[in-house]
Amino acid sequence: MKKHLIFMLTGILFLSACSKQNSTSQTTTQDEYYGPVVSEDTRTDEEKELEMIQNCIADYQTDTISDAEKRLENQGIHFPSLPLELISLPEISSLDDLTQVEVDSSTSNIYYTGMYLVNDKYQVYFMIYNPTGGSFWMNGGIQFEIDPSLVTADDPQYSEYRSALTDLLAQENEVLCWLMGINVKVSEEEGPVKGYHEVQAMGDYDPKTINDVKAMAEKVFTQDYLKENYYPAAFERESSTFLEQDGKLYCAETILTEQKSSYSINPNYIIAAKETDGTVKLDMLADVNGEVQPIIHRVQLARIDDGFRLPEVY
Repeated sequence: MKKHLIFMLTGILFLSACSKQNSTSQTTTQDEYYGPVVSEDTRTDEEKELEMIQNCIADYQTDTISDAEKRLENQGIHFPSLPLELISLPEISSLDDLTQVEVDSSTSNIYYTGMYLVNDKYQVYFMIYNPTGGSFWMNGGIQFEIDPSLVTADDPQYSEYRSALTDLLAQENEVLCWLMGINVKVSEEEGPVKGYHEVQAMGDYDPKTINDVKAMAEKVFTQDYLKENYYPAAFERESSTFLEQDGKLYCAETILTEQKSSYSINPNYIIAAKETDGTVKLDMLADVNGEVQPIIHRVQLARIDDGFRLPEVY
């Protein structure tokens, strides 16, 4: 009987030890590190949208748009400038402060659009593509609008800027095409370098050297812009668009063609202007398929000794 009891007690102790060892093993497994614990985001989409829009407004209020641009400069994100006639944007405490704009989901990837009137003249639209509650700029966009009927067409106070823009914008696309070898009149016979033909004309111009081409382009764009964006491919690389040899100018063969756009800045609709240290900032409207649109665009001019130049493409 005693032997039987001892045997039973030994068995119970053995099972108990195994159970304890098992428990310890399980605890050890649960305590293994699998990375930082991330709490679940319990906010609703509406709460996320509100925070994203508030952060966007804060960037304008604290003038940190330029910082956001630097952080995301390689993402191809557009950061509209605050219209020149506005000092700040009204803050919001609820999505009820905005008018929700219905968007056709079959033709747009916008998840939410909210609009409010900044004043009697300006409207602002906030578009969110993905309500993450994180970066507005990575997941949304903003645009400022004005009713075109509220803009004085051909306003005489902006006549100098309008005249310069009309001339420069008319040449903008043509010059860029030439720098890429498009619409350049060349000889039929190939030159001494395979794939290159002697330049005969660029529109009404008859350039004989690379410097002639540069001088022509610099009548429209600033030299800095061209040096950074077009001159390397046009003149400086091993297989550049243009080359000089034996006193003649040659242009490389290209399969590129001119692309027409339905969009164009309308020089007749200048909303506001501000000139500082040779830089002219203009708030303007654009045409799409010949119709003036309400979206406000920031255009700049660089004033130099003999007039104005475009510091970028519009």
